[in-house]
Amino acid sequence: MLNIETHELPQGRVRITSTERTHPPGARTPFHTSGPKIIHLMTGTLTAYGLGGKHLYSCGPAPRVCFFNPKEALWFFRNDFSEPMRFVLLAIDSVSYLTIHEVVGEVESVNGQTALINQGNVLTGGFFDPPKKITLSLTTPPQARVGDLIVTRRYQESTQSAEALVKLGSKWQ
Repeated sequence: MLNIETHELPQGRVRITSTERTHPPGARTPFHTSGPKIIHLMTGTLTAYGLGGKHLYSCGPAPRVCFFNPKEALWFFRNDFSEPMRFVLLAIDSVSYLTIHEVVGEVESVNGQTALINQGNVLTGGFFDPPKKITLSLTTPPQARVGDLIVTRRYQESTQSAEALVKLGSKWQ
């Protein structure tokens, strides 16, 4: 189920997206950059983490309605429990700052403001097999070096660009 609507509010134009998700035990989402979320948790407990595995928020146990306003630039949800987690998510994003699923990976080469990334798979904790390679144009000069594990910040799939690469301390944290 996915529903998307755009509305004018006094604070500006927003896009409201709703979707239903089920995550088995141990599953996690990609890193995100986004606006606030309203979560209708139907089963399980939902936990949000930031860079380095920093605990940001927990919602549950179900049934429960929660409000999550990520104050971290990069975050992800994970089901840390032994039962499936099912929820309906209502995302409220400024049309100028939409939710983005970020890319994780390992830097294979850097040339000026372009980087070749071997894309990681957050579901397996490893890399895609066969490998998925993406060449990214970066808004800011990359601070990452060859061999660094990274997550993108504000990745745009349509243009293969990102604002920056953020170095990770461990694989997909």
